[in-house]
Amino acid sequence: MSAPPPPRHDEILARLAARDQAAWAAGQAARRTGAVWSALTPDPRRRRDADQLRAAAEAEHAARRAWRDSPQGRLKTALSALQQAARALDHRAEALREAASRDPTLAAEVWPRRRDDLRRDAARLRQALHQLLRALR
Repeated sequence: MSAPPPPRHDEILARLAARDQAAWAAGQAARRTGAVWSALTPDPRRRRDADQLRAAAEAEHAARRAWRDSPQGRLKTALSALQQAARALDHRAEALREAASRDPTLAAEVWPRRRDDLRRDAARLRQALHQLLRALR
């Protein structure tokens, strides 16, 4: 398993629009609570228009790409991929160990089918380790 792909521009835009709408709605709801002096309250939150949201989404997307391509981003991505691959291999090996503990003959029957899965997980682990070593250079 590799790290999840970074959010696409349209996903970021949708999330920002939803967050902006929620903040605006919360601000509108707060305006109706209790008595306040109008001079002491902050200006109500204004909703961003489509161009402002698009610019914010582009800026966030660019920042995420820049971080992902930075040495720290490459290192953390590689570490995450290594951890995921190690967990997958450990999970599969643990399942086989438990099967062998319960019924050794059944484990022997299952082994040929599981061998390819183990090889795939081991290959992912090796690939993630190589990715990590490249990130550490």
